Amino acid sequence: MFPYGAGRWCCFATQELNETFDRHLWQGAADGWALWKGESFDQYDPHGAEARVCPPSEQALREAYKSRPGSGSIVSESVSVARRAEALRREVGRPRVAFRDVTRATDSRTVRAVLVPPKTFLTHKAPYLTFVDGDDRARAACLGILNSLPFDWQARRFVETNLTFVILEGLRVPRLTDEAYEAIARAAARLSCPDERFAAFAEACGVECGPLDPKERERLRVEIDAWVAHAWDLDDAELELVVSDFTLDAVPETYRARLRQRLADLRRPSSMVQ
Repeated sequence: MFPYGAGRWCCFATQELNETFDRHLWQGAADGWALWKGESFDQYDPHGAEARVCPPSEQALREAYKSRPGSGSIVSESVSVARRAEALRREVGRPRVAFRDVTRATDSRTVRAVLVPPKTFLTHKAPYLTFVDGDDRARAACLGILNSLPFDWQARRFVETNLTFVILEGLRVPRLTDEAYEAIARAAARLSCPDERFAAFAEACGVECGPLDPKERERLRVEIDAWVAHAWDLDDAELELVVSDFTLDAVPETYRARLRQRLADLRRPSSMVQ
């Protein structure tokens, strides 16, 4: 199941601040940490639209540091409250993997995840993942799988109007070889680090930090989708079933052609690859 990442990570989803009940923490504030909601990002796009500010006051941090985080997660069956609380405290204020709560199976993409910059608060419409086990490469690999076409296809079978914690925890991730894990993590980390806000994360993952041109962004996304499809051992017909679930505006034919070719390359024995 997703929270255990096929042995690559252990995480649970967390809601930080509530848009209704915690509003007093940021109403009238002129400075503080950025406060993001779901509309503040898209896949690999931490644009910060509709952001407000919320001072990192003692009360705000107390709300962020949950007393019993992950209590509704299947992770709670094997991870103590103390370990979950310690993991959550490590996440607050650092770059985190967040996803949109509000989404539909008929949207251009159903799972929209991003690496949120440090010193950013999140509303309940932008839940984030708390990693009990797993370093920044694990976070990047997890993000890459979340934003991949095969994973999105799977999510679309269950999502109606919200990507709930229950749905997310029931989804599967492929078992990754070391080569696939490294390839996905590096590509996702590079896509996630467009500026100096993410310099420390980029260094931890061994990638460069800075803007990417559209061709390189597409190449990296194709790389992730191909490795995820390969890890799930999708054949040609299964790949076509996956991509047929998306409009040509969401996944253009040129992208599909590059994905088919890259997956074919990965299927070839390494001795045959030039």
